[in-house]
Amino acid sequence: MWKKSWGVFVGAGLVAGLLPVMVWGVSSGTRTLFSTRAQTHELRLWWEPAEATLRIDQAMKFKLMANVESKNGIPALEMELDIPKGILVAPKIVRYGKLIGTSVVGEVDVVAVNQGDFLIGIIEDKVVTGYPDITIIASPVKIKVR
Repeated sequence: MWKKSWGVFVGAGLVAGLLPVMVWGVSSGTRTLFSTRAQTHELRLWWEPAEATLRIDQAMKFKLMANVESKNGIPALEMELDIPKGILVAPKIVRYGKLIGTSVVGEVDVVAVNQGDFLIGIIEDKVVTGYPDITIIASPVKIKVR
């Protein structure tokens, strides 16, 4: 008799002890992080200026900006540019050291060769950061050649 009531008492005690933890877990929503390694890293890339109008044979310098919201940053950054025919761009690969926060990660020189509308972007598959699960959000620069 004593063993049966002892088992019920222990079972009720465990439920009473776990119930507040379970209620807290459900009510706190998705903000509860049990591991900081599970957080995804986001790398945002954009150009300054974001748009430009050039004449044929005119040259212009564009800054490639990057932002990462991570306490540790990114150890190194290497990107290959997506360059359309009709404009000349140098360099074609941009390299930068440790990135924390927001920074100018590169400058490229652009020379307009042909008339038209062009986009210079980043080849997202060729961005090397050292993080295999990083999310890359890149905006191209828009160039009109008249």
